[in-house]
Amino acid sequence: MEVLIWGTGNMARLHSARLARRTDVTITAVISRRGGGEPLPGASDARILAGPEELETLPHRPDLAVICLPSDLHRSAAEALMGRVPHILCEKPAALSLEDAIAMADRAEQTGTTLSVAQVLRSWDAYEALSHRLTAGRERLHTLTLWRRQPRPDWSDGGWLADPKRSGGVLFDLAIHDVDYVVSLFGPPERVEASEGPGGESVTLFLRYPTFCAVLYASWCLPSGFASGLEAGVEAAFTDELIRFDSRLASDRWRRYTPQGMEEECFPTWDPYGRQIDTLLEELRVGRSPGRLDIRTVLPALAVCQQAEQLISG
Repeated sequence: MEVLIWGTGNMARLHSARLARRTDVTITAVISRRGGGEPLPGASDARILAGPEELETLPHRPDLAVICLPSDLHRSAAEALMGRVPHILCEKPAALSLEDAIAMADRAEQTGTTLSVAQVLRSWDAYEALSHRLTAGRERLHTLTLWRRQPRPDWSDGGWLADPKRSGGVLFDLAIHDVDYVVSLFGPPERVEASEGPGGESVTLFLRYPTFCAVLYASWCLPSGFASGLEAGVEAAFTDELIRFDSRLASDRWRRYTPQGMEEECFPTWDPYGRQIDTLLEELRVGRSPGRLDIRTVLPALAVCQQAEQLISG
């Protein structure tokens, strides 16, 4: 499989490193407006293109394109590739508005393009294992609490991540992970409540369902240089047990508390980004649709984030 990567930042390097591990993948081209620079992992022999129009100069059409650009460019980049590349994987969020994401999905169908979105939390083993416990024990679930915190993202090229107009801010860049996790499991909530911290550096969401409430907190308020960079976790309070996963403690286990005491449950050590790529390529190899990575599966989470954004802005 021949792959094109559009972008040269941190996420482009992350995806190219995972693709380079596979013997059935060759990164043949990289779109970089700036050109040159240090090559992406596994892409030292790739052609550097100035834009999608130069795809016509390649000896073969790429099978897959991976879009790793600032979020406000996702729609225009994806639509520029449709009709030129049969399969596209776009970094999250799919777009900064529900309307743009729907337009992308519709255009993909019109051009026969497979359009997937990299909501990586769906491929994180601890979260996936917990999802089975949550859906099986939904009637016993009282509260689901999720958190995600990191320092202000001032490391991106030109500081675009810290610019809400380009990244969507904490809500669309950070909280969307947990919103997507909850909504993909339980569907749209009956009611959304949202508030924003000082300077827009944090958001708190309440997603209310008939029998339980999901509380989500996302923040850019950790001090610069914080040791772990990003910390995330989830706590599920059931009638007769509490399950807690906390990345500060370990990324491969959760703790389960019951009246009998505490026990730990460990999981295989997975690389969620590698697992995400492997899942997508296997589905494409056998001719299936991208399933849970398909752009239409992320539309409900985008709708919740957009509703929260409207509540915050008043």
